[in-house]
Amino acid sequence: MTLEDIKRVQEKFIAAAIRCKKAGYDGVELHGAHSYLIAQFFSKYYNRRTDAYGGSLENRCRFIDEIIAGIRAKLGRYPISVRICGDEMTDEPGFLTLEDGLEIGRHLEAQGIDCINISNGSSWNGNANCEPFSYTPGWKKHVAKAFKEALSIPVIATNTIKDPDFAESLLEEGVSDFVALGRSQFADPEFMNKARAGKPESIRKCIGCMYCRERLLGNAMPVECSLNPRLGREYRYRWQDLQKNGNSRPVVVVGGGPGGLECAVILAKRGFAVTLLEKEAALGGTLNIAKLPPHKANLQDVTDVLALEARELGVTVKLNTEATPETVAALHPVGVFLAAGAPPVVPKSIPGIDKAVLAEDVILGKAPCTGKVVLVGTGLTGLECAEMILEQGHSLAMVEMNPTVGQGIFGVVFNDIYSRIKPYDPEVYTSHRLTAVTDTGVTVEDMATGETKTIAADTVVLAMGTHSQEAMEASYRAAGLNAILVGSAEMPGRIAGATRDGFEKAWGFEAE
Repeated sequence: MTLEDIKRVQEKFIAAAIRCKKAGYDGVELHGAHSYLIAQFFSKYYNRRTDAYGGSLENRCRFIDEIIAGIRAKLGRYPISVRICGDEMTDEPGFLTLEDGLEIGRHLEAQGIDCINISNGSSWNGNANCEPFSYTPGWKKHVAKAFKEALSIPVIATNTIKDPDFAESLLEEGVSDFVALGRSQFADPEFMNKARAGKPESIRKCIGCMYCRERLLGNAMPVECSLNPRLGREYRYRWQDLQKNGNSRPVVVVGGGPGGLECAVILAKRGFAVTLLEKEAALGGTLNIAKLPPHKANLQDVTDVLALEARELGVTVKLNTEATPETVAALHPVGVFLAAGAPPVVPKSIPGIDKAVLAEDVILGKAPCTGKVVLVGTGLTGLECAEMILEQGHSLAMVEMNPTVGQGIFGVVFNDIYSRIKPYDPEVYTSHRLTAVTDTGVTVEDMATGETKTIAADTVVLAMGTHSQEAMEASYRAAGLNAILVGSAEMPGRIAGATRDGFEKAWGFEAE
């Protein structure tokens, strides 16, 4: 940047603050974190200038100092916060350490800012800022606490906060003066109101699945949330536009996973008399499998909060109830929503396939592994199963048709899981397809050369994906029922797809 560039950009920051005040905002925050422009001026790694804007701490802070002074000159004591990375937690010379961050914090306090917002990480280490599910809430609180002890101005900080009780504990502990929530308010925009009302159990708590970050940063798409199907589409799905024309007419939802529960909640809000049939002894569907691998226990919260919403809206839930077209027809529903999930793929054309066990059954403990294990398929379920198998002490070989392990999994999530798998050094056969399961292992074919290989194994585990339920839909329609597939029953996928589809199908449903 030339000096003219610097002046021009500084003026844009100042003009933006003026617009904010005119628009009615109570204050502004200058974003000096996460390797954005202001943070690059702070940085010893990025800022290699030799003029008045580089070198010493004072010079590296000059860019923001002049912005702060410009805002003060135009707006007086209009509140200014600055967000910085207290510790960039990046193992590369020149990235900010906690000591560097504290120096910047003291400098900014001397410039007269009103409060400071402490984040962490850098463009090289986004996990220190927006971390996946394996990170423990509060794991970085020592950084914010160091600023709280060093400065007199109020300190704001994020700390992987998922529930208000934990937020309160941070305040009581003196970690910060304010707690900041990002993804938690994606998951439930009523987080604050529910906390104030003393109903923390009704909050849809962020599960750290990274779907929002995958959409935004991984695919340059509008942000979405696994637990909040309206996120980013509130203008299209306004609550005041919800057609409350159910008039107590009966509808049936088959399946109590996230898609079925979300569907039941919206139908109940519309005034339908909703009966939800679940063949198992508990609600949750495949979440009851997904919650069992390491670091996934918080998925139980998804089931709990959706079940609570359904109960409070008067949904009739019948557990241990196998739905059939005949039993459902006896309820005389005006609509049947088939949210029965997606069964695992088990290709009967492969010789000996019945000798294998399913990854889902391994995760549930129904099919214990013995000896050496071959795992076929390295999607998310496969890798989570692999982690469990390796932790149990088994040697493992992984077979994958795609050219890479974990293809299609968002990089942040893949890297997190694979960082726990890689140290075990499992055998990996990519671009190989399963051709047979034998009494002593498997045979696979190299898809590039056609060469056949044998891999010895005592247990063969299948994680080959899932398939939809068109046949189920056809059987219900043949019985004269207005049947609609929901979520993974129609399009096998993830929590986000299930809740979104359940929401949309229930929102737009018109009885025939």
